[in-house]
Amino acid sequence: MLNSNFYIYILFLALFFLIHVKNNDNEVTIFCPEGYELLLRDEFDSFNSNHWSKGLTNDIDDQIRMIWNQHTGGRHLLNDNYAGYITDQNTFVENGQLILQNKKETIQGVDPVGTFEYTTGWINSLQKINFNGTQKVYTLILGVNFPWR
Repeated sequence: MLNSNFYIYILFLALFFLIHVKNNDNEVTIFCPEGYELLLRDEFDSFNSNHWSKGLTNDIDDQIRMIWNQHTGGRHLLNDNYAGYITDQNTFVENGQLILQNKKETIQGVDPVGTFEYTTGWINSLQKINFNGTQKVYTLILGVNFPWR
């Protein structure tokens, strides 16, 4: 079973943008602390491929990809610490929300090769959204819901 650390790790790796919050009247309000500037805002009306790629690779150049362990990772799995085989079908936008869906389903993986009991969604912004936290301080504000059971 996927644990809460898996969800938190996806959150920090995949989502690094400023997002809106809604007040009681459902009006969109941008919260950006004084002294900071809004770097990116995504309302997720659709999947913006100018900002995001699905999975672990850049959708323009698949040689640009996230992989942390060359021996146990692959195009659809970061490394052996993750149970979820990453598929594009598990990443979608619905009703103004980005959905990174985890499913308990058996899949025969091809990269890496193997049988996996879970599939998962993932996004990245490799070569699309860049900022250097050592040159300027950034703040990160997310509106996130996790389905805890």
